Amino acid sequence: MPITLTRSRDTGAIFWNHTCETCGQPAAFGVDCFPKAGLDLILAGERERGYRKLGRWYCREHRPPSPPQQQPQQQQTSLF
Repeated sequence: MPITLTRSRDTGAIFWNHTCETCGQPAAFGVDCFPKAGLDLILAGERERGYRKLGRWYCREHRPPSPPQQQPQQQQTSLF
């Protein structure tokens, strides 16, 4: 599983540990990530749905390419 959640015994804080879907190395690039919704579902007992909301994570070498950005249409002004 690419994400593990760890709760601190001292403070109760939750730590997210992301690993790459491809190689298992630490990952910093998330795709389709909704952490608040995922955590809410997990805490409500819906673990499978919650983990799906946490998205997929990749390291720098394996991250998928970004979709091309659409350029805004520029209006052409005509003097005639």
